[in-house]
Amino acid sequence: MPDPAWALRFLGTVLIAVLAGRAIIGTLAPRRMAWAMLLAALALACQLLWLAHQAAPDQGVLALAPLRLLALETWSGNVLVTRLVLALATILLLILNARPGLVLTALLLNLFLTPFSGHAASVDPPWPSMVLHGIHVAAAASWIGSVCALALLRAPDVLLAKLRTFSPLALSLVGTAIVSGIVASLFQMGSWPAFIGTPYGRVLLVKTLVLLPLALLCAAWLRWRVLNSATQNPRRALGIEALAGLGMLALAAFMSQSVPGRHDDIAWPLSFRLDPLLLWANGALRWPILWHLLAGLVLLAIAGAAIAFRRFPLAALMAILGGGAIAIGGTALAVQAYPTTYATSPSAYAAANLANAHKVYRRECALCHGRSGHGDGQLMQMSGALAADLTQSHTADHTDGDLYWWITHGKPDTAMVGVADTTGEQDRWDLANFVRLLTYSAQSITLLPEIVPMKPLIPAIGFDYTDEEGNPASLGDRPADDAVLLVLDQDQGAERLAELARAQLDFAKSDVVVIAAVNGAVPPGIFAVAPDARDVLDSWAYYRRSLRNPDPDDGTPAVQHMEFLIDRFGYVRARWRGDEGPLPPASTIITQAEKLAKEPRIVPVSQGHSH
Repeated sequence: MPDPAWALRFLGTVLIAVLAGRAIIGTLAPRRMAWAMLLAALALACQLLWLAHQAAPDQGVLALAPLRLLALETWSGNVLVTRLVLALATILLLILNARPGLVLTALLLNLFLTPFSGHAASVDPPWPSMVLHGIHVAAAASWIGSVCALALLRAPDVLLAKLRTFSPLALSLVGTAIVSGIVASLFQMGSWPAFIGTPYGRVLLVKTLVLLPLALLCAAWLRWRVLNSATQNPRRALGIEALAGLGMLALAAFMSQSVPGRHDDIAWPLSFRLDPLLLWANGALRWPILWHLLAGLVLLAIAGAAIAFRRFPLAALMAILGGGAIAIGGTALAVQAYPTTYATSPSAYAAANLANAHKVYRRECALCHGRSGHGDGQLMQMSGALAADLTQSHTADHTDGDLYWWITHGKPDTAMVGVADTTGEQDRWDLANFVRLLTYSAQSITLLPEIVPMKPLIPAIGFDYTDEEGNPASLGDRPADDAVLLVLDQDQGAERLAELARAQLDFAKSDVVVIAAVNGAVPPGIFAVAPDARDVLDSWAYYRRSLRNPDPDDGTPAVQHMEFLIDRFGYVRARWRGDEGPLPPASTIITQAEKLAKEPRIVPVSQGHSH
């Protein structure tokens, strides 16, 4: 439930916006409006008091210690204090009857700083986000405040004159607000499913798809009908536009106290989702679907042009046809979805989680899907049927949330039943990761002793280790400019480990971190070491398959010595098996790592190795 402080934020923003609007249209009454600015300053002061009270609820609303701490030692407190000082300075300017331009500058700066104390500062790095949000708020509030100020004018001739003057500026303000708002929403949402699957996103959609179009329709009516007619009355359209604008400010204040979509769990409300990958089938583009989508976009563009030329019946017809074409094409891209489809897994793709999942898999899943995941378990053999082959690439067509839902509730229209009654939530998310591991294990046959440029495919399996200085670290937290050489040894390669240890200085100069997971004592050297090597050795053994040793039935699950080169984005790019020829010298590994360092990021950073 959002904090009630959103009402104070809304009140302060509206008052400052209306004052800015009066300054823009040239109807500022300084002495009288100083009282409105005083009310806005009180709203800002109350926000400070409320935040301080939340930090120390047992000390009373007016306790000075938490208020001082908030105001002086927190970013949000610093911003609110700065805005409060600006508000008081604006009151002084109004009392002294200062130039309207100076008053307007102070008001716009106050509006610009409004989002600095909210979610805009939670993005890393914060400054681009804060500046963008500040521009959005200043432009949108100036537009809405000006419309409200116009709606309050009583003299018809004055209203029409001010409206004609403001109309060109309104186009710039609205355009700036829309463009900056679209980009700012990308900062806060993180992914498009969050627009539908989170409360923050749904409020944003109401603000953008309901209130904004209503305000724009009124603005279009005023510009194209009222200003070109001597008989049309602008008051009704102005009033509706003002109310829509105030509604947007209210929702924006409400959202400022809510959890942004990028930080919230996505609960998908629809029974379907759109999968763009369905545009391709068997390596070929499905042109009929693409033509429907392109035709729909063209028709919608024509509808927009028709609106610009005031051909409203044509615009409505083109919009209907375009929407229909897109709907037909979109239907072909629809696949079944579930409430957890876009949920963020709490289980990292890590060795310890996969070791736990392997135990759960053998207990709950192997009878049907088979020991190696090929769908040939004992129950399937007895019935003469096959379960899904979890080693095939079709698993990539489904999200982690899809897999979790089927593991929990069973898969519709199949014999698969859920295991919610016999497993915990964490175990089921671990199982979803284990399905990924089985698929990547089959794909590991493509790993070569030499990197394939721009072809990241298999994510690294995370684990904790002790770095060269004895500090705890994690494979998922390496600096973004380091490659990793992971050395897995079943206590048979002391000579190789000593050879790599002698090259540690060369590795360090090339930003290559060497991590050893050894089943036994680690020879002297300066390796980073995985203390719980058993889980690491067992999980990474799934990446052993090669063209010479595909081992489809898991007949030889252990390899005495393997080495993997992991790029800085968390993907396995090369592999060397000790039983398939001589291992490369350190210079060859360094050359490969230097090639990786020049590659841009072409796929998302691996969840198992995120920076």
